[in-house]
Amino acid sequence: MDSETTIVGIILVLICIIPFVIINKKKATKRRNKLKILTDSVQKMNGIMYKNEFWNHYGIGLDKTNKMLYFSNQNDTQNSYEVINLKSIVTSTIIKKEDNSKSITALGLQLEFKDKSKPNVYLSFYERDQNLFLVNELDLIQRWSTIINEQLS
Repeated sequence: MDSETTIVGIILVLICIIPFVIINKKKATKRRNKLKILTDSVQKMNGIMYKNEFWNHYGIGLDKTNKMLYFSNQNDTQNSYEVINLKSIVTSTIIKKEDNSKSITALGLQLEFKDKSKPNVYLSFYERDQNLFLVNELDLIQRWSTIINEQLS
């Protein structure tokens, strides 16, 4: 009777653990794919990735040597990335959009060009209609605003 209980217990534990292992493996694969896309775009520009981060379906990376910023948005409907030369940027500003109840609906970085004839670039870090919950995007956007502004000085 003890061996049967042990076997049933082991099977139940495996049934509970296996979904988490599969989910973590899929997340790791997605992250590697996102990193590869970002790294490939940096290598095309003969750059070296200094720092990068990924969250939800966004990714951002910095090439300190060439002062280039790479931003990707990869979701089910679109797969795009932007390359911004930080030498042509004056400042990075955090844009926080709120609804009437002061709930955050969008977060982004606005990059202002030295050449005023060029329109500002908006890099979206969070959109409520795409991601229901705001997790660590506030810390992330503040960190990257600081990193970018340090590169500009």
